[in-house]
Amino acid sequence: MKVVYNLAVPYELLRRQDEKAGISVMVYLEFILLILAVIVSCFVKTTSGIITPGKVALAGIVVILGSYVHFVLVMMTGGWLICRKKKS
Repeated sequence: MKVVYNLAVPYELLRRQDEKAGISVMVYLEFILLILAVIVSCFVKTTSGIITPGKVALAGIVVILGSYVHFVLVMMTGGWLICRKKKS
């Protein structure tokens, strides 16, 4: 759920560009939730081995990093488009 929030934050920041209020991204929250997911995966017993702590940790890290890469790319592209719009 927090990653979905991260995907929406840059669009909201671009939409509210004239307002002074900020939005907190709370990076620590993702890692707390990831640690909890890894702990829970230690207790899940599956015969297929799909839900292992290593796989859960890897998937979580990839998703978290991907959401922040998306954040940076959208903010860079959006900022560039806004600057172009103001110049013309």
